[in-house]
Amino acid sequence: MNDKSDVYPEETLVARLQSGQLDAGFFYTAEAEPAKIPTVPLTGETDLKATYTLSTLKGAPNEAGAEAFVAYMLSASAQPVLKQDGFDLISPPKVTGTGVPSTVQQALS
Repeated sequence: MNDKSDVYPEETLVARLQSGQLDAGFFYTAEAEPAKIPTVPLTGETDLKATYTLSTLKGAPNEAGAEAFVAYMLSASAQPVLKQDGFDLISPPKVTGTGVPSTVQQALS
């Protein structure tokens, strides 16, 4: 059966739950904690983690801003903010692709 009438876009789940449109949902800790959504941990599973990536797009409307954001996220000053929300930077960061901008390359050093 391919009925997807009860599948909602991830971007709307917190609001739908908080407004009473949903009784329950699957949320990552990074979503649930800031929204103060009560959670029940998954048991029987160990070391559940998700990997998030950052990218810059060559020729983007604000290419310098994108590069500055990625450099900041890789910086030591961003680490406490990330850790506060349950994120850990992979060390050393992994780079894929080619043409790493110099500002990002400096942040990786």
